[in-house]
Amino acid sequence: MRAEAAEWTGDTLLSLGVLAGFVLAFVLDAVGRGDLARYVDPAMVVVVSAAFLPVPARLVVRGFREVLTMSPPPELLGRIRDVVGEVEAAHGFAESFVRASKVGGRLDVEIDFVLDDASTARTVHEFDGVRAELEARFAEEELPVSMSVGFTADRRWAL
Repeated sequence: MRAEAAEWTGDTLLSLGVLAGFVLAFVLDAVGRGDLARYVDPAMVVVVSAAFLPVPARLVVRGFREVLTMSPPPELLGRIRDVVGEVEAAHGFAESFVRASKVGGRLDVEIDFVLDDASTARTVHEFDGVRAELEARFAEEELPVSMSVGFTADRRWAL
């Protein structure tokens, strides 16, 4: 839809550019400057082409990031890490690892918590409680995530 909206915007700008070029060439010809009027069309092609380039470039960069399932924008990733850090501290986990990717409107988050003797969650039911807490915290932050949460006592499984 973004590409279609960008195309409509571009078509509108192109039409306005053609109209402005026509008016300028008509005025130049009317005041006896036909020699300059013949350069209006090539100049308009250059101006309109330069104006169009940022739109597809931006769409390609965004789309390429999503095709490669790259991490979300830094501010979004920071919010996710803040929530995970607070849950980590609340349950006394030794550390956590967060991996996130954004594809379209979907935000995939993988979280691995490393447990030690100070960790308060020990059973499957307590781990499910941590998952529910994360889900609620992400909802409060209005982060539409699809998440996978793992727990391990051996750090190498979280890397």
